[in-house]
Amino acid sequence: MVRTKSISEREKTAKLIANTRASIRKKHRALKTGIMENEIVLEKQLKSIIEPLKQIAGNTERGVTNETLEKSFKTTGRDTIVRALQDTQKDISNDVEKVRNNMEEVSKDVNALSTRVSNEIQRGITDQRQQMFNIIR
Repeated sequence: MVRTKSISEREKTAKLIANTRASIRKKHRALKTGIMENEIVLEKQLKSIIEPLKQIAGNTERGVTNETLEKSFKTTGRDTIVRALQDTQKDISNDVEKVRNNMEEVSKDVNALSTRVSNEIQRGITDQRQQMFNIIR
């Protein structure tokens, strides 16, 4: 009974390893042939940066129109408007700085992920070569 469990566990492990190797081979082939576009990978990795940029772009589109400025000048003092614009500028600067920081972090993550995938692919290839060599012997 114990021996049967260990055999079935070994079979499950072997299947898992085979599936993982197949997945790595597919990804490697896709990267080599260009099927997996850099844009898709970057979009997944940079999603946290893209969303705030879209919000910033949307805010500037809605931004200040001539009518709003004229109403503002009529209803409030020039200093109040200048302060509001300065505050908006500071907010935008802070948002841009956050995006830059996120971009640096994501860039590091992408580089680390790329290295890990490359190493895993190399390990899989080396393992397969060794297995083939052992079979040939």
